[in-house]
Amino acid sequence: LGTALCSVARPAFAALDLWTVEPNTKVRPGTRPGTDRVIVLEAAGNEYESYQIVVHSSSPTELLDVNATATELQGPGDSVITADHISLFREAFIYVPEGSHKPAQVWDTGYWPDALIPFKDQFYGEQRNGAPFNIPAGEFRTIWIDVNVPSGTPPGTYRGAIIVSSQDS
Repeated sequence: LGTALCSVARPAFAALDLWTVEPNTKVRPGTRPGTDRVIVLEAAGNEYESYQIVVHSSSPTELLDVNATATELQGPGDSVITADHISLFREAFIYVPEGSHKPAQVWDTGYWPDALIPFKDQFYGEQRNGAPFNIPAGEFRTIWIDVNVPSGTPPGTYRGAIIVSSQDS
């Protein structure tokens, strides 16, 4: 069993704020900003673990060309989980015009996170439409991260980062 610690550093400019959330959290318009900047994942070899980074624009104008890259995860000794084992996706919203009223489950109408648009094609390595993307003033967008721990990865704590940038950084 290994543990990965990924941190998200706040960029040097004040128009962008970042925080992390667990994968089962639905980040919808109107969600209050969080404060977590570190995520701890636990996974064995040949498993995937996921988390989300919320990118908020506090700028009075649209934030342009937002992008993110993953560093490799460095572990005990010379152990490394390379960045090609980390996949990034932009979460897109779908508008739900009518709520669901099943027993013990009520879903609101409005925008819900649904589609995951890849930054890069996982099979061919080609750039896709996930990034770069723009964030309207005062709004946020969410980046979904999948970490694949390769089979045979030595157990231990691995550390890495997701670097978020924009045209303004």
